[in-house]
Amino acid sequence: MKHLLAICLAAAPVFAQANLLQNGSFEANSQALGSRWSFLSNPAGGWLTPRGAVELHTRSYASPSAQEGSNAIELEGQCGFCQLSQSFSTVVGQSYEISFWIAQRFDSLGAASNGLTWQISSSPEAELVGQDNNKRWTQIRRNFLATESQTTLTFAAAGAQDGYGTLLDNVSVVPLSPIPEPPSYGLMGAGLVVILFAAWRRKNKKR
Repeated sequence: MKHLLAICLAAAPVFAQANLLQNGSFEANSQALGSRWSFLSNPAGGWLTPRGAVELHTRSYASPSAQEGSNAIELEGQCGFCQLSQSFSTVVGQSYEISFWIAQRFDSLGAASNGLTWQISSSPEAELVGQDNNKRWTQIRRNFLATESQTTLTFAAAGAQDGYGTLLDNVSVVPLSPIPEPPSYGLMGAGLVVILFAAWRRKNKKR
């Protein structure tokens, strides 16, 4: 019966999807010994910084601890309003969830100074988030429907160009679980019938 249960579970849809982005928490990058922040061009894992270097923060005096791991990115780096982007494979017609976390620096100059935008390549407009003075990590989650076989996610600094930008961490893109195909339903149903029948027989033997 254990084997049958394992088969049924294997036929079920997988809900814990893998992140389609590489180095989503920026942990593949490291600081120089003794440093807590530095300028960083093209972070590891396929990230690109087309306008110039962003800032990598590692428990710096100006930033809260990273939301995941040790590192976070500030987009208002060497280039002022910097960008950070990564491309990933998508299936046309499949829905995906984008998730990322933002927080303001401890020495933030106020809501008007802060914020960043995010945008996917198939969308005509970017969305502005984080134009506040919240120094605690806040999760942003959005869904989108893929219209291309490759999609690019881009973040850009917003607010005032004053060197005090919004922090970004723990970025992920995952496919939303598809509906299981009919054969999977059939296998699950057959397995469940066998399990219930075995339980019924065992109960009757005890009488």
